[in-house]
Amino acid sequence: MRSLTREWDLMELPTGEVLTTVGTYNGSVARGRLTYVPDIGGAVEIFGRRYRKTSCEVWGVLPRTRQVLALPGESHYEVRAGDIARHYPASPPAVARSEVRELAAALSSVGIPVGVGGSRALDAARPGSDHDLVVYGMENVELAAKTITSLAGYEPCLHFGLDFVRAKYCHFTRLTPHDLELLVCDRWRHFRYRGLAISVDGCDESRLADPWVTAAPRAFDTAHVRGVVLDASQCYVSPKIIDVRTGTEVVRVFTWLNLYAGALRTGDEVAVHGRWIVMHDQQFLRVQDSADAIRVVSRTSTDPV
Repeated sequence: MRSLTREWDLMELPTGEVLTTVGTYNGSVARGRLTYVPDIGGAVEIFGRRYRKTSCEVWGVLPRTRQVLALPGESHYEVRAGDIARHYPASPPAVARSEVRELAAALSSVGIPVGVGGSRALDAARPGSDHDLVVYGMENVELAAKTITSLAGYEPCLHFGLDFVRAKYCHFTRLTPHDLELLVCDRWRHFRYRGLAISVDGCDESRLADPWVTAAPRAFDTAHVRGVVLDASQCYVSPKIIDVRTGTEVVRVFTWLNLYAGALRTGDEVAVHGRWIVMHDQQFLRVQDSADAIRVVSRTSTDPV
């Protein structure tokens, strides 16, 4: 199978905007999150053109796309394969900094494949930007976390800062500053290795997002459930379909939001506010709007995932 585009790869529109792929696809449509926009005064240069990175803005319509989510920092679009002007896959670790190559070698020694994504894949890094390491295979996430966090040079570090997190996600009305600290600041995947700022993301080519990208959900009532996360590795690939045991049943929580990438741990007690939807004859509790949230009520596990 050859993927149309993998999660965390980048794709450029004919009008120049660059999107980060959300999910992995081999069909005719992919979903992307707007990441770089052409700007003559921007700090990023991509093949001779100046860009700036989006952060807390809400973007509107882009030509030859369909907007499917419009939240600060989460402007998502559906893009047809024929309208992807250029595709930027993750780079081999061999071309990266020595610190990244060391991490890749440590993961390779336990059978985990990785790539280097984000601005480094474009050879267009912004000053002070981190290095994006992509771990392939959802089943590899937990071992990757344990391998990396056990290395002598590993130091947890939220290099973009808590103030940025609060500004970007303040529109989620159910999330307090403490909630955001648990969801974002307590993640193992943002760290420094021998001083170099690195973030780890997940991609699973065997878990295609094609069935979900064009699905037409039937929406029902809003709901609030409380339960325990059964497998936190589910929040490392998109769409995130996270099993939460409520005591009487297992609720499948569905979200495309990047906020929850790697934000949970197995065993977390969570409160989920969302809306019941049905897609492909399956029921989910969707978390998508500003009034929706996954809150960590109690965290007892010291494991990274």
